[in-house]
Amino acid sequence: MKDAPAVSFVRQKLVENCDPAFREFVKPFIRTPDKIVGVRIPILHAIAKEVARTDPEGYLRERKDRSFEETVIRGLVIAYNRSDNQWRLNALKAFIPRVQDWATCDVVCAALKPLRKEREAFLAFLSPYLLGSEFEVRFALVCLMDHFLIPEYIKIVFANIKKVDETPYYVMMGKAWLIATAARKFPKETVEFLKIAKLGEETKKATLRKIKDSRAVMPEVKRIADMLLNTKETL
Repeated sequence: MKDAPAVSFVRQKLVENCDPAFREFVKPFIRTPDKIVGVRIPILHAIAKEVARTDPEGYLRERKDRSFEETVIRGLVIAYNRSDNQWRLNALKAFIPRVQDWATCDVVCAALKPLRKEREAFLAFLSPYLLGSEFEVRFALVCLMDHFLIPEYIKIVFANIKKVDETPYYVMMGKAWLIATAARKFPKETVEFLKIAKLGEETKKATLRKIKDSRAVMPEVKRIADMLLNTKETL
């Protein structure tokens, strides 16, 4: 069966922009089960914007992605398409089960800025994924981090963090990243959360490491986090 024009366009662009050295560099970090072509993320954004402008439906009808990059572009086309947010949420429902690595998850989540216009609907959409599979949960956590760390939603973010089973590795790291980012934007609220949060030992270590590594977190917050997260008992 002949590929749709949008699919052929994407695959040709990936071939043209393949960087073998970059591919070998990122392979150990991404750990995706999919083939990696070796195309840099800014180029994937540019390709996706062109597809979103010309034939998003044609591209999204393709059933199987042949590479990590094609899956990323699929998610970015959803983000950049000019359809309304209900269309975007419906498209994400079909897309999220395809996410099999942290890089696809994080790149696509960051691009979903149009959904900020309807945060209540977005939050309701994300809620079931907090109880899903490893990358479904990470997708929800990273979206909370990218789009809900604002005064009106900070308490809701912390309430949702408490719902998450942190056993899978990429969930644990997503949870730590979210808390550390909150510590930068909402230091007082994050400290209060850490006083009562029931975090596992590995999550505590990962959260503290990310807080300490951040240049944007205030030294006093780092000191308090160190004290709270270095306790041996679960808080």
